[in-house]
Amino acid sequence: MDVHADPTDDGGVGARVGVAPILEGVVTTAGPDPGFRSLLRLLTAYDIPVSGAPRTPHQALAERLGRSQDHLEDRLPDPGEQD
Repeated sequence: MDVHADPTDDGGVGARVGVAPILEGVVTTAGPDPGFRSLLRLLTAYDIPVSGAPRTPHQALAERLGRSQDHLEDRLPDPGEQD
């Protein structure tokens, strides 16, 4: 899934609004914590798995924002660790 594409765009004629600029706006106006929480919600809502090496930056950012490992696990379960 292209996270930079508008999830409501059906591929027809029309403007494509990326998600990345919207998240950047959240970080710029509201701060990194709301931006990170929005990113986690987006990944969860669109069922985008994050495991292995790509998961490491998410863990580091969560730690920098004072979030526990449990916070990340609750909101973004690792598909490689599910039963």
